[in-house]
Amino acid sequence: MILIVEDMPDQRFLMRSLLNSANLPSQETVSAEQGLEVLEIGRTDGPPSDFKAILMDVELPGIDGIEAICLIKQNPRLADIPVIVVSAREDDSALIDAFIAGAIDYVTKPYSEVQLVTRIRGALRLGLEADRRRQRERELQAANAALTSERRLSGAIDHASGRPESDALPLIVGARDPGLLWVLRGEVDGWANLKAAEGEQAAIAIKKRVLDALAATQGQLGDQLVTLPEGGFAVVIERPASFTPVPFAEALAAAVVGLGIRHPRTSGWPVISVSIGCGSGTNAVAAAEAALNLAKTDVGNRVEMARPL
Repeated sequence: MILIVEDMPDQRFLMRSLLNSANLPSQETVSAEQGLEVLEIGRTDGPPSDFKAILMDVELPGIDGIEAICLIKQNPRLADIPVIVVSAREDDSALIDAFIAGAIDYVTKPYSEVQLVTRIRGALRLGLEADRRRQRERELQAANAALTSERRLSGAIDHASGRPESDALPLIVGARDPGLLWVLRGEVDGWANLKAAEGEQAAIAIKKRVLDALAATQGQLGDQLVTLPEGGFAVVIERPASFTPVPFAEALAAAVVGLGIRHPRTSGWPVISVSIGCGSGTNAVAAAEAALNLAKTDVGNRVEMARPL
């Protein structure tokens, strides 16, 4: 069952007709409030929802689509339902807000039958992976618990930030489906100058603030932030092949700039910033590392997609 959340009657009719022609049953709601009621947003336990995907408009009366997605993703019973935003808005801010809230795809009106149905079928395939992902996450949580209990020996937990560090990265990456794996490899710009000017302990404290800002801006449950040596970090996520990582990475970078932490450099960005490289698939870490090296050129504060290795 596909849930349609759309206030315009003609759009609801079009979506229903396209889904019917593709043999995909649907249920329509005219507002975010009605959609949340149908999803039983107030219930956090019990059996999962019968809905396998959600088509969500952005501009809705009352609660808007972005806020509705956030509420859905905060509910553990509903968080795994793939949400596709279908909107007439083409501005970057709407796209970024949608992905930060937890949407897996963004379709711009007007759209073709092939475009919408293909995106929905991709979302349904992602939904079929939910059980496997939950199992992998349980295994990962058990592994992380073991790592935490032995952190003095393994060094897998960074004591300054309390987050997994480089020794844990292969385990975290290995627990993900390579077909859905994305790695965002980042670094604090001008780290060497920062450490030389402010001292190592002050630089470490600044990096912790950066990591906290990144963690607060991550997209959805299951995303994993890893701290790496010096000014480095990585964000490990699972998204479908249609996922566009650049807006997500740019939102992370913007959150760091938004901290307004003065940088001791005399050129480049006047505040602490980060550069991020994005890679996917079985070589996601290496691809993201190569993209990061491109992003760090000039004055940094850039996002780069991996080029073919």
